[in-house]
Formats: sequence, C-alpha cells, structure tokens
Amino acid sequence: MQIQKLTLEQFGSSTFLKEYVRGSDSLADYYSFYPLSNNRIGDLYKDRIRSIEGSFKNERLGIVSALQSFHATLGIDEEQREIREKLLRDDCFCVVTGQQLAWYGGPLYTFFKVISTILKAREISKFTGKTIIPVFWLADEDHDYDEINTSTWYEWKSQINHQATDRQSICHRISSNSLACSNEHDERQLEDEKGKPVSQIMSDVDDFKEQLRNFLTREYLQDPGANVSSQEELEGFFHVDTHVKEAFELISGCYHSTSNHAQNFVRWLLSQFPNQGILIAGSHDPALKRYLQPVIQEALERHPQITAELKNQSSKIEKMGFRAQVAVMDSQWFMMNSEAKRVKLQLSADGGYDYREGSSIKHITEDQLLEMIQRTPERLSPNALMRPLLQEFLLPVCAYVGGPSEIAYHAQIKGVFDSFGRDLPVLIPRLSASIRESHIQKSMQELPFQFEDYASDFTELKKRFMTLQKDSNVMNDYEEFKQWLSTQFISKIDDYTQMDVTLRASYEKTGAKLVDAFGYFQQKLNKSLELKHSDQLRKIRIVQEYLFPNGPMERVLTPAYFIMRYGISFWQQLAQELEHIEIDIDGHYVIDV
Repeated sequence: MQIQKLTLEQFGSSTFLKEYVRGSDSLADYYSFYPLSNNRIGDLYKDRIRSIEGSFKNERLGIVSALQSFHATLGIDEEQREIREKLLRDDCFCVVTGQQLAWYGGPLYTFFKVISTILKAREISKFTGKTIIPVFWLADEDHDYDEINTSTWYEWKSQINHQATDRQSICHRISSNSLACSNEHDERQLEDEKGKPVSQIMSDVDDFKEQLRNFLTREYLQDPGANVSSQEELEGFFHVDTHVKEAFELISGCYHSTSNHAQNFVRWLLSQFPNQGILIAGSHDPALKRYLQPVIQEALERHPQITAELKNQSSKIEKMGFRAQVAVMDSQWFMMNSEAKRVKLQLSADGGYDYREGSSIKHITEDQLLEMIQRTPERLSPNALMRPLLQEFLLPVCAYVGGPSEIAYHAQIKGVFDSFGRDLPVLIPRLSASIRESHIQKSMQELPFQFEDYASDFTELKKRFMTLQKDSNVMNDYEEFKQWLSTQFISKIDDYTQMDVTLRASYEKTGAKLVDAFGYFQQKLNKSLELKHSDQLRKIRIVQEYLFPNGPMERVLTPAYFIMRYGISFWQQLAQELEHIEIDIDGHYVIDV
C-alpha cells in the first residue's frame, strides 16, 4: 500500500473542522482540552486523565458487572471478559468511538473510526504510561431504520461497452426496502419491528443476504449466464482472482437470521479487527441503564436548565457563522412505549410530556416519569446530545474519536458537562481517507485533473476537459460564426421587408428556424467531439463517481467491498500499515492498493 496526504482544503472538509484542527481561538470556550497542537497533545492527554481521576467516582466493579450483562446479551461475554476486567484497574482509561449499526459496518468511515481509536489508544498509552482501552460504542438505541438500511458497492460489469455520455452508475445500492420478503410473515414482522431500536431488528437478514448474493453472482461469476441453484455450485463459478467466496462465507457466519442487528454487527466488527482489545459498549440494556439511573434522573430533573444551556451554546456557535450541528428541541429524551418503539418525549405546557402510543398521544407527568425512571430506567433513551453524558458517567473516557459532525456537536454540550462537574474528553478527529484501486490510479495518471477536482460533478469536469483539447477551438469558431450570422440576419430585416411589411413576420419566423438549425448542428458537432474523446470522458466519469459517489467515498461505500476484492484480512493489514506512519488530524489520506 502507498499512502499520501492531502490537506483538508484540498479535500473540501467542513469549515468547522478546519477551524478546529487549526486551533482557532474562537473555539477555545467550547472544548475542555484544546487546541490539539502536536507539541502539547501529550500534556492534554495527561491533563484529561488527571481530570478523570478527580471526578470519576464510579465504582468500577459496578461498571464491569453491568457490561458483563450487556455482553452476555450480545453473545460475547467470554470474548470480552479479559478486556472488560481491565476496567477494574484504577490506571485504566478509554478511547471511545461509535456509530450506527449499518449493514456490514458501512460506510467506510466506521472502520476508519475503529482504526483511529485503536491507534490513538496505543499512542495515549505511550504518552501517559496508563492502560488505555479502545471502545466501540454501539448506537444501539437509534430507531431510524432507513439510516442503517443500506449497503453501497461498486460494480464494474455494468460499465462494459457504456459510452461516456451514459450515466450508468458504478454504484449498486442494496436496501431491504427493495426486497420482497421471503414470506408474508417476515414482511409483517419487519414492519412491526420498525420504530424499535434498530439493534433489536432481526427479520431482514436472510432477504438482505439473498440480495447481496444475487449482486455478487452477477458481478463476480465467470459465467453470468450460468444456472446456479445452490451455494455449492455458486462457489465454483466465482472468479479465481477475487476473494468473494471466503468473504461471503464470513458475512454469512457473522449475520444470522436468529440474531438481532446488534449481535450481528458486533460479530462482524470483531471479525474484521480481531485481537485488537476492542471493548464493546452501548446503553440499550437494562443493567447498564440501572447503573446510569442516577445521572438519567438528574438530567430529567434539571431538564429545563439543560435545554436552556444547549440553546444558549448553540446560539453562540451560530453567531460565529457556524451551523449548530444538532437542532436543540424542547426535549432531549425518547421513551420506549408499550410496543417497545422508541418515541419522542414532547414537552407539554403543564411541564409533563406527551408521547405516541400506537395511533394515540399519551401524557405522562414529570412525577410519573421520574417514578418510572426509578423502576424501569431502560425505558428512557437519550438523544445525540445526551449520549456523551451517559458515556462520561459509565466509562473513564480519556478521548473521543469522532467525525466532523461529532466534533461539532460536542461544542454544543460543554456547558452541560460543566454543570455536571465534568470536562469534555479530548476530541480527536477520525482518520479521513479515500482508497484507490490500481485501475483508478492508472486512469488518474492519464487525466489532467487533481484529486480535489473530482469533487465537481461529471458535467463540470467534462466541460473543463473539452476546453483543454486542441479541437475545442472548433466549437469556439462555430459559436462565433453562429453569433455573427445571426447578427447579420437580424440586421438585414429592414433591407428585405421595407418594400412589403407583411414579409416581416415571415422573415422573423425564418430567423427562428435558423437559430434552431444552428442549435441542432451545434449539438451534433458537440456529440461528435465527445465521441472522439469518449474513452477519456468515460474514465473521468468513473473516477469521479469512484472518489465521490454522491459525496466522498468514505461516507458512502461499504467496507465489505474491499474484502471481496482483496481478502478478509484487508482491514487488519490497513491498520498495520497505518500504525507505521504518523496520521495528522489536518489531512485527508489517499491510500493506494
């Protein structure tokens, strides 16, 4: 692998992130440990650990006991035991990251977060001499099924014999919305499950896997027309130069129809990063919620002040010209209703809360809600702005590895942390990267554009490319000729109609037809020139969509694509490669494979 660094300006990262990594003074009041200058990063880590030692009064045995229950539910109790028990030591701290439970770990930046967290845990341990555990926090309470219900792949067979002007996408999107469930019962069950935390959904695995199998059959079979009726027959048809068979077997071994999304996702994640000491955490678990009950109750009792602080902090950020990453609503909490659906708690005029129960709206007073928290705290669920608070009170979080959005919304919650007597952890931007395969590298060497140019859409790139060609003057000459002839025609109207004014309308109609004729020929001429350069234009289109498939590839493509192409140890190998270079937070990395 070859790795090169681009600046955030070249990649087009968000303005807020660029200001954060630059260490802008304007953001100093919004973070506890800032800026992340290389010459003082070690001191920041040490300061944060001292901060935790002064405020982290949690009983570590209670934490480990609650996590044990959580891990047992996920089916990873024994696998996590040794890692979990490290938390019993007073010199053990955590680097945390997290993400939604999308199919097969997608998109790429989920795995970039994991790699960043593993490497930062090792770095902080060297700086401080402490035991540092990398933690992956499952977004196991989120209920937006559509957000996790997608897996995007590149497909190449569809590109054969397509001309540059064709818009045949290289991206293939798998989504259970397009599936016909294997039976009516599964379809009804999936509809019943929607609205619950996505971690609990389990009726879509077989159908999603079947659609993936169909895609892989079409994309990677030596003979796409072969009649393949069984898994055994399928294995013999895959191209020998791919790793599809072993990768599909690994996916099948991790994603079970008898398991829910959380269990499947965890199996998949740990299969891709084995022996890395990753601790799995989350909050959708009765034992964890019981452990966190005091802070949940305090947050509800102080809800008006917390909401006011969030709105105040967000307003300050917006006045600086940035967008508040998370809109602050009047309530920061959800509740699990009687159907186990996660529904918003809406603040009502009497200080209580309304929530949806089926097709009805129910009401609960503040006292009733606080009583419910005492009995069944697992029914309360935080929004994105409250989740970091629960992490802070469950784990000794030294640092949090996040994407641009997470770095931004942590700025909104510093005042809330302050009010609880806590500091924000050190906020570390995750690895930002694009992975280029050899055929993309080769095409880019032949084309006149830089990496950052491909952030433009294909129409703009095509226009720029055509103006660089020697025969582009033909179009310019024709345009000038068309304008000159049109001007001449218009200027002669009086010369040829003054003897009979009734001819004027006919003359103008002839002019309109002349404009249409000029335009028609111009289209034909332009198409002819594009056809002449069709091979190069096709390469431009493919490179553009490869690097920026409806956004940067790291935000779209599934990590599983690369194990199909390069083997099931691809992500382990990449993590090893990155360990030997210094990853800067102010860059975007291009990884050539």
